[in-house]
Amino acid sequence: MDTRRAFELFPPYSRVRLCGLMVNTDLNGLTGIVAPPGLSQGQEVPGTLKIRLENGREVAARPGHLEMIKEDMERSRELRLQQVSEQILQESEGGVQGLRAAAAAAVAAAAAEAAANEAMAAMTAMTFRR
Repeated sequence: MDTRRAFELFPPYSRVRLCGLMVNTDLNGLTGIVAPPGLSQGQEVPGTLKIRLENGREVAARPGHLEMIKEDMERSRELRLQQVSEQILQESEGGVQGLRAAAAAAVAAAAAEAAANEAMAAMTAMTFRR
Protein backbone atom coordinates (compact mmCIF):
# COMPACT_ATOMS: atom_id res chain seq x y z
CA MET A 1 0.00 0.00 0.00
CA ASP A 2 1.36 3.41 -0.89
CA THR A 3 1.66 6.18 1.68
CA ARG A 4 -1.08 8.32 0.10
CA ARG A 5 -3.60 5.48 0.40
CA ALA A 6 -2.44 4.86 3.99
CA PHE A 7 -3.15 8.52 4.87
CA GLU A 8 -6.63 8.14 3.39
CA LEU A 9 -7.29 5.29 5.83
CA PHE A 10 -5.49 6.95 8.75
CA PRO A 11 -5.46 10.75 8.31
CA PRO A 12 -2.89 12.85 10.18
CA TYR A 13 -3.75 13.34 13.87
CA SER A 14 -5.89 10.17 13.94
CA ARG A 15 -5.81 8.21 17.17
CA VAL A 16 -4.63 4.67 16.51
CA ARG A 17 -3.64 1.51 18.36
CA LEU A 18 -0.75 -0.75 17.32
CA CYS A 19 -1.74 -4.39 16.82
CA GLY A 20 -0.49 -7.61 15.28
CA LEU A 21 3.20 -6.77 15.48
CA MET A 22 5.37 -9.87 15.31
CA VAL A 23 8.77 -8.29 16.01
CA ASN A 24 8.24 -5.50 18.55
CA THR A 25 5.42 -7.28 20.33
CA ASP A 26 5.82 -5.06 23.40
CA LEU A 27 4.32 -2.22 21.32
CA ASN A 28 1.07 -4.09 20.64
CA GLY A 29 -1.80 -2.29 22.36
CA LEU A 30 -0.01 1.06 22.65
CA THR A 31 -1.90 4.05 21.34
CA GLY A 32 -0.64 7.03 19.41
CA ILE A 33 -1.27 9.82 16.94
CA VAL A 34 -0.57 9.63 13.20
CA ALA A 35 2.12 12.24 12.46
CA PRO A 36 1.61 14.35 9.32
CA PRO A 37 3.96 13.66 6.42
CA GLY A 38 7.25 15.50 6.64
CA LEU A 39 6.94 16.09 10.38
CA SER A 40 8.44 12.87 11.64
CA GLN A 41 11.39 12.79 14.00
CA GLY A 42 13.19 10.11 12.01
CA GLN A 43 13.67 8.92 8.48
CA GLU A 44 10.57 8.18 6.38
CA VAL A 45 10.06 4.46 5.68
CA PRO A 46 8.15 3.66 2.45
CA GLY A 47 4.75 2.05 2.98
CA THR A 48 4.54 3.11 6.63
CA LEU A 49 3.05 5.90 8.68
CA LYS A 50 4.88 7.60 11.51
CA ILE A 51 3.02 7.12 14.78
CA ARG A 52 3.87 9.24 17.82
CA LEU A 53 3.09 6.94 20.73
CA GLU A 54 1.54 7.94 24.04
CA ASN A 55 5.00 7.66 25.65
CA GLY A 56 6.48 10.16 23.15
CA ARG A 57 8.36 7.55 21.11
CA GLU A 58 7.86 7.60 17.35
CA VAL A 59 7.59 4.41 15.30
CA ALA A 60 6.98 3.58 11.64
CA ALA A 61 4.01 1.23 11.26
CA ARG A 62 2.33 -0.35 8.27
CA PRO A 63 -1.41 0.32 8.01
CA GLY A 64 -2.11 -3.39 8.54
CA HIS A 65 -0.73 -3.02 12.07
CA LEU A 66 -2.97 -0.09 12.99
CA GLU A 67 -6.53 0.15 14.11
CA MET A 68 -8.47 3.38 14.48
CA ILE A 69 -9.51 4.10 18.07
CA LYS A 70 -13.23 4.68 18.23
CA GLU A 71 -14.09 3.83 21.83
CA ASP A 72 -13.45 5.92 24.92
CA MET A 73 -10.12 5.42 26.64
CA GLU A 74 -9.09 5.69 30.27
CA ARG A 75 -8.63 9.34 31.25
CA SER A 76 -4.85 9.23 31.78
CA ARG A 77 -4.25 7.65 28.36
CA GLU A 78 -6.57 10.18 26.71
CA LEU A 79 -4.64 13.05 28.34
CA ARG A 80 -1.31 11.67 27.13
CA LEU A 81 -2.61 11.38 23.56
CA GLN A 82 -3.99 14.90 23.73
CA GLN A 83 -0.58 16.17 24.82
CA VAL A 84 1.15 14.24 22.02
CA SER A 85 -1.27 15.71 19.50
CA GLU A 86 -0.62 19.23 20.81
CA GLN A 87 3.12 18.60 20.61
CA ILE A 88 2.85 17.58 16.95
CA LEU A 89 0.75 20.66 16.17
CA GLN A 90 3.29 22.91 17.85
CA GLU A 91 6.13 21.29 15.95
CA SER A 92 4.27 21.90 12.70
CA GLU A 93 4.21 25.62 13.55
CA GLY A 94 8.01 25.37 13.60
CA GLY A 95 10.69 27.64 14.93
CA VAL A 96 12.17 27.94 18.39
CA GLN A 97 8.76 28.60 19.94
CA GLY A 98 7.47 25.32 18.51
CA LEU A 99 10.45 23.42 19.88
CA ARG A 100 10.08 24.98 23.33
CA ALA A 101 6.38 24.18 23.36
CA ALA A 102 7.10 20.63 22.22
CA ALA A 103 9.58 20.19 25.07
CA ALA A 104 7.04 21.56 27.55
CA ALA A 105 4.40 19.17 26.19
CA ALA A 106 6.79 16.24 26.57
CA VAL A 107 7.48 17.19 30.18
CA ALA A 108 3.73 17.52 30.82
CA ALA A 109 3.12 14.11 29.25
CA ALA A 110 5.78 12.54 31.46
CA ALA A 111 4.27 14.22 34.54
CA ALA A 112 0.79 12.96 33.61
CA GLU A 113 2.14 9.44 33.19
CA ALA A 114 3.94 9.61 36.54
CA ALA A 115 0.78 10.86 38.25
CA ALA A 116 -1.26 8.07 36.67
CA ASN A 117 1.32 5.49 37.81
CA GLU A 118 1.27 6.90 41.37
CA ALA A 119 -2.52 6.80 41.46
CA MET A 120 -2.51 3.20 40.24
CA ALA A 121 0.09 2.23 42.85
CA ALA A 122 -1.95 3.89 45.60
CA MET A 123 -5.11 2.08 44.49
CA THR A 124 -3.24 -1.23 44.37
CA ALA A 125 -1.82 -0.66 47.85
CA MET A 126 -5.29 0.14 49.22
CA THR A 127 -6.69 -3.04 47.65
CA PHE A 128 -4.08 -5.25 49.31
CA ARG A 129 -4.57 -3.62 52.75
CA ARG A 130 -8.18 -4.77 52.90
